[in-house]
Amino acid sequence: MALWRDSGFDLVVPAQKVSSVSVRFDLADGDLPAGSRLVGSMHSHGGFTAYASSIDEDDEAELEALHIVVGDFDRRRLGYSAANVVDGIRFHRRRASSSSGLGVSPSHPTTGCRR
Repeated sequence: MALWRDSGFDLVVPAQKVSSVSVRFDLADGDLPAGSRLVGSMHSHGGFTAYASSIDEDDEAELEALHIVVGDFDRRRLGYSAANVVDGIRFHRRRASSSSGLGVSPSHPTTGCRR
């Protein structure tokens, strides 16, 4: 999960239940650091095509944020799928024409990001 906290971005990995075909997470009240705001989520589909599955859409329905899925790890270029959820409505983001697929320059600044 991508968070905005103290005028910078931070990452949090929630507790997960993993099976051979899925990963489930539970994001309960109090799981995020105090003073932080959820701004996005990101996960991969490994070698499968990047798309929001029905499970992804259900997980993200109540999380107003930018949601990104990465896939095609076994190919020359990774695949990306992204959507914004605002007021419970899902807006799919069209693939950008840049080489990264998300419109992010390869030389994007890293200031403000925490590790």
